[in-house]
Amino acid sequence: LLGYKVVELYGVDHNWTQNLYVDNDNVVYLNNPHFFDKNIVQAKPLKDIQHKDEYPLYLILNQYSRMFQSYWEIKKYLSQGSIGTTILNMCENSFIDAFDKYKK
Repeated sequence: LLGYKVVELYGVDHNWTQNLYVDNDNVVYLNNPHFFDKNIVQAKPLKDIQHKDEYPLYLILNQYSRMFQSYWEIKKYLSQGSIGTTILNMCENSFIDAFDKYKK
Protein backbone atom coordinates (compact mmCIF):
# COMPACT_ATOMS: atom_id res chain seq x y z
CA LEU A 1 0.00 0.00 0.00
CA LEU A 2 3.05 2.25 0.30
CA GLY A 3 3.77 1.94 -3.41
CA TYR A 4 6.67 -0.51 -3.36
CA LYS A 5 6.88 -2.54 -6.55
CA VAL A 6 9.03 -5.32 -5.09
CA VAL A 7 9.31 -6.47 -1.48
CA GLU A 8 12.27 -8.77 -0.79
CA LEU A 9 12.08 -11.19 2.13
CA TYR A 10 15.31 -12.10 3.95
CA GLY A 11 15.80 -14.42 6.92
CA VAL A 12 12.45 -16.14 6.55
CA ASP A 13 13.50 -19.77 6.32
CA HIS A 14 10.40 -20.78 8.33
CA ASN A 15 11.69 -24.35 8.47
CA TRP A 16 10.91 -25.03 12.11
CA THR A 17 9.10 -28.28 11.35
CA GLN A 18 12.45 -29.93 10.71
CA ASN A 19 13.45 -28.95 14.27
CA LEU A 20 10.42 -30.40 16.07
CA TYR A 21 10.40 -33.74 17.83
CA VAL A 22 8.41 -35.62 20.45
CA ASP A 23 10.27 -37.43 23.24
CA ASN A 24 9.32 -40.72 24.93
CA ASP A 25 7.15 -38.84 27.44
CA ASN A 26 5.17 -37.21 24.60
CA VAL A 27 6.68 -33.79 25.25
CA VAL A 28 7.07 -31.72 22.08
CA TYR A 29 10.48 -30.10 21.70
CA LEU A 30 11.76 -27.39 19.40
CA ASN A 31 15.40 -26.94 18.56
CA ASN A 32 15.43 -23.32 17.37
CA PRO A 33 18.93 -22.20 16.35
CA HIS A 34 19.56 -18.76 14.88
CA PHE A 35 22.43 -17.61 12.70
CA PHE A 36 23.62 -15.27 15.45
CA ASP A 37 23.85 -17.94 18.19
CA LYS A 38 27.38 -18.21 19.54
CA ASN A 39 26.80 -21.50 21.36
CA ILE A 40 25.02 -24.69 20.39
CA VAL A 41 21.32 -24.27 21.08
CA GLN A 42 19.59 -26.92 23.18
CA ALA A 43 16.07 -28.02 22.28
CA LYS A 44 13.39 -26.84 24.69
CA PRO A 45 9.89 -28.13 25.40
CA LEU A 46 7.38 -26.03 23.50
CA LYS A 47 5.26 -25.77 26.63
CA ASP A 48 8.15 -23.91 28.28
CA ILE A 49 8.65 -21.64 25.28
CA GLN A 50 4.92 -20.87 25.14
CA HIS A 51 4.54 -20.69 28.96
CA LYS A 52 1.75 -23.28 29.02
CA ASP A 53 1.11 -26.37 31.15
CA GLU A 54 1.07 -28.44 27.97
CA TYR A 55 1.57 -27.73 24.31
CA PRO A 56 0.72 -30.69 22.07
CA LEU A 57 2.06 -31.06 18.56
CA TYR A 58 -1.25 -30.30 16.89
CA LEU A 59 -1.26 -26.78 18.38
CA ILE A 60 2.07 -25.77 16.93
CA LEU A 61 1.27 -27.37 13.57
CA ASN A 62 -2.06 -25.55 13.56
CA GLN A 63 -0.31 -22.25 14.17
CA TYR A 64 2.27 -22.97 11.49
CA SER A 65 -0.56 -23.82 9.11
CA ARG A 66 -2.33 -20.53 9.83
CA MET A 67 0.91 -18.63 9.26
CA PHE A 68 1.61 -20.30 5.91
CA GLN A 69 -2.04 -19.82 4.90
CA SER A 70 -1.71 -16.10 5.61
CA TYR A 71 1.12 -15.88 3.07
CA TRP A 72 -1.20 -17.34 0.43
CA GLU A 73 -3.87 -14.83 1.43
CA ILE A 74 -1.35 -12.00 0.97
CA LYS A 75 -0.37 -13.39 -2.42
CA LYS A 76 -4.03 -13.57 -3.46
CA TYR A 77 -4.65 -10.02 -2.23
CA LEU A 78 -1.68 -8.69 -4.19
CA SER A 79 -2.81 -10.47 -7.35
CA GLN A 80 -6.17 -8.70 -7.28
CA GLY A 81 -6.67 -5.12 -8.25
CA SER A 82 -4.01 -2.59 -9.04
CA ILE A 83 -1.62 -2.80 -6.09
CA GLY A 84 1.23 -3.93 -8.35
CA THR A 85 3.49 -5.26 -5.60
CA THR A 86 5.52 -8.44 -5.95
CA ILE A 87 6.96 -10.29 -2.98
CA LEU A 88 10.22 -12.08 -3.68
CA ASN A 89 11.55 -14.64 -1.18
CA MET A 90 15.34 -14.24 -1.12
CA CYS A 91 15.89 -17.29 1.12
CA GLU A 92 17.06 -20.30 -0.83
CA ASN A 93 15.92 -22.88 1.74
CA SER A 94 12.72 -21.19 2.88
CA PHE A 95 9.61 -23.28 3.48
CA ILE A 96 7.39 -20.37 2.37
CA ASP A 97 5.87 -21.59 -0.87
CA ALA A 98 3.51 -18.70 -1.62
CA PHE A 99 6.05 -16.26 -3.03
CA ASP A 100 8.50 -16.69 -5.88
CA LYS A 101 12.03 -17.47 -4.78
CA TYR A 102 15.00 -15.50 -5.99
CA LYS A 103 17.07 -17.58 -8.34
CA LYS A 104 20.76 -16.79 -8.74
